[in-house]
Parts: sequence; C-alpha cells; structure tokens
Amino acid sequence: MTLTSRMSAALLLVCFCAVAFLVFGPASSGPFVFDDTYQFFAAPNLPPGSPAGYLLGARPVLQVSYFLNHQVSQDSTGSYHAVNILLHAANAALVSILIYLLFQFAYPDARYRNELAAAGGAFFLVHPLQSEAVAYISARSDLLSSLFFLAALVLFLLCRPKGITWLAAIGITVLFLLALGSKESAVAFPAVLIAFEWIFRDRVPSLRTSGAWKLYGLLVAGAVAGLAVVVSYIVGASGVELRPDPSYFFTQWRVIATYLRLLLLPFGLTIDYDIPLSAGPLDHGAVWYLLLLLGVGALVIWKRDSRGMILFGLLFVLLTLAPTSSVIPIRDPIAERRMYLPMAGIALMASVALSRAGTSRRTIIATASTVLAVYGVLSYQRALAWSSPVALWQSAVDSAPEKSRPRFWLGQAY
Repeated sequence: MTLTSRMSAALLLVCFCAVAFLVFGPASSGPFVFDDTYQFFAAPNLPPGSPAGYLLGARPVLQVSYFLNHQVSQDSTGSYHAVNILLHAANAALVSILIYLLFQFAYPDARYRNELAAAGGAFFLVHPLQSEAVAYISARSDLLSSLFFLAALVLFLLCRPKGITWLAAIGITVLFLLALGSKESAVAFPAVLIAFEWIFRDRVPSLRTSGAWKLYGLLVAGAVAGLAVVVSYIVGASGVELRPDPSYFFTQWRVIATYLRLLLLPFGLTIDYDIPLSAGPLDHGAVWYLLLLLGVGALVIWKRDSRGMILFGLLFVLLTLAPTSSVIPIRDPIAERRMYLPMAGIALMASVALSRAGTSRRTIIATASTVLAVYGVLSYQRALAWSSPVALWQSAVDSAPEKSRPRFWLGQAY
C-alpha cells in the first residue's frame, strides 16, 4: 500500500496526530502569551460578530479560524492549542505524501519509499524547531498557511504527470489563495512550482506533458489580486516597511546561519532572540556567516543526486524562507516559526540522505527511530516550557540577558 492511497494516508494522519498530542500536549495548558494577548480572541467581553466580518481584515482565513475557536471555548486556550496540534499533524502527513511523490517521480525503482516518506514526515513532526509554531497560538498563521501551501503542492504533483486540467488548475489556485489569506509568505508558492519545473522537467520523462500554462495563468492573476490586499495590509498595520533595508539583509546572513545551527543542534530555543542588526557586511561578522552558508550550499549542490531531489529541497528552503529573510525588514529579524514551512524542504533532504545511508528497511527504521526519539524528547521538554509563561520567559531572559523585552514579559508572567 502506498502513501497516496486513502487508507494509508488516513492511517499515517492518525499516527501523526497521536504522536503530536504526545509530544506537544504539555503546551495545551498554556495561556495566551506575547502577541496572543493583543489578538481579538484574548480580549475580555469580545463584542458579537460573525466570520464574514473577519474576512474583510488582514489574513482573513486565519482570523475566521480564530473566530470559530472563540465560539467554542471563549477565552479558554484548550481548543486553540488542540487545533494547532491537529494542523501540525496534518502538515506532517502532507510532507510525507509530498516526499513519496517526489521519490516516485525521481526514483521510480527506489525501495522503501513508504518508510523514507514516513520518516521525513515524522522528522517534520517532532523536530524541536517546530515547537514555537505549534505551541504559540499566534503562530497558527504558519500552520494554516503551510496546510494549504502543501496541499496545493501535493495536488500539483498528483496532476502534473497527466497534464494540468482546468479543474486541477482552479483547485490549486484556490488552495494557494487560502494559503495567502492565512499568511503573506505563501506568495513563494509559484516560485516553488517554477523550481520544480526547472529541476525535474528534463530529468523525469513522465513530466514532459503540457498543460501547466493554465495553472500559471491563474496563479499570476490570483497572486496579483492577493498581493494587492497583502501590500495594503503591510503598509497599514504590520510594521513592515516596503523599502529595501541593507542592514536587515546583512543580518539575515547571521539569522539563516542560526537557523542552520538550530536544525543540527536544537538547543537554546527561545521565544525572543537578541540579534542586533548588522549595519554592513563586516558588522558582527556577517560576511563570515555568508561564507559559511555559501560553503554549505556548495557542498549540498556538489553532493546532489542526478535526479535533483536534494537541489529541489534546498531551493524549497530558500524560496519559502525568502519572504521573511531577504531585504524587506520585519520588526523581529528572527523567529523560530519562520522555519516551519521551510522544514519541509529539510525533511526532503533528510529522507534522501537516509535513503543513501540505509541499505535495508531495518537500517532505515532504526536510524530514523533513534533520531526522532531524541528530537521528540527535546520537543516535549520545550512544550513544557510553553505551558508556563514564567518558564517560557525565564528561558528567554537567560538567552538574552541584556534585552529588555523578555524581562518585561517575565514580569507580566509573575
């Protein structure tokens, strides 16, 4: 049975839900924290309204999900956390299906595709760097946007070999718009599809059928309309300036290197990092981090497989990270939740690496189980911190003792 069959996909989702509640369950008792307290659902005596009213604001799909949560549990956080965990499990299942389909295209004769895809999805599920996106209610924007983003990509991969029909093109475009209505960074979706076409079109004969023009025409129209709404929101309320900022760009070299370190050694996680801006390429040694990243990128490309799987995983990470790690400044230069969707590309590369390291099903399962068990324990410990505002902000103060904001919120927690 393959991961693209309904029964196996449903079974995988059930297993991932159980693991997600086990690993991230402790955070379910946590109250509203940080930006949560400024959201409408945390306000006392919320005036009556309807989901339609929230469709007119920023991130309408996200706001409607919050509205529905509020109808269920008012100011109790339990249902909010439960929805976050369920969304995360669903995203992990979609990552597994995505990896399976890519292996099916690139390595049709490869063995253990089910095991490798499940391992990649589990990696996405339990990695400690995902903790903030799951445990932080205001990070649902990343969860919900990723759900529609990944679903659109899976639908594209399912339809692409036979050619994109108008019905499929409309379905993919609707999912893309829902992702964009959850968080603006989903604008990277068309670029990911272009990267897929560039890498796989000449490598995989079954993908040379035409019909993609229908989809790209709709995506362009949808992206223009969606971006018009996004730009109006950004200019009006989000704190983002639509002007290139070289210092933010130089700082992102250090930020991306920090993300890379947290991927390999997920210790020192915090809700509030202290990373001052680099005024120039030499400020805070930013150029050295750039050279490190270029070296890692060169190594990945040099070690790439002829079918392009690792290259696509790398481009997926860079493209989905670009909206928050480029030249357009955001109030906080770094946040763990911004690595949520890019983690799907990391999971793909990890699956390819595991396929090369494991020559038997037993080796693959043993290696994956060991790594996932360690990550699961670390994620559980991080979820415990999210269950207590005092513990959460104390860890932030310990990580950034010179920064005032964590101390303010620690005082609020006390």
